[in-house]
Amino acid sequence: MTACSNCNHWKLNVTVRFCSMCGKIVNENIPIKRCTEEEHPKMLRERNMYCADCGKQLG
Repeated sequence: MTACSNCNHWKLNVTVRFCSMCGKIVNENIPIKRCTEEEHPKMLRERNMYCADCGKQLG
């Protein structure tokens, strides 16, 4: 499986659970965060397609 162009797929010390571009898990050791709906619009404005904390598709 090929990774997207997000650098979190190949970093050694990734600090988020999900890739913000494709939604795949990049660090399964980080627990899923329960996000609030107020955080997701901010992430979408930053051009993220997925939440890096909970993995939900934003757009």
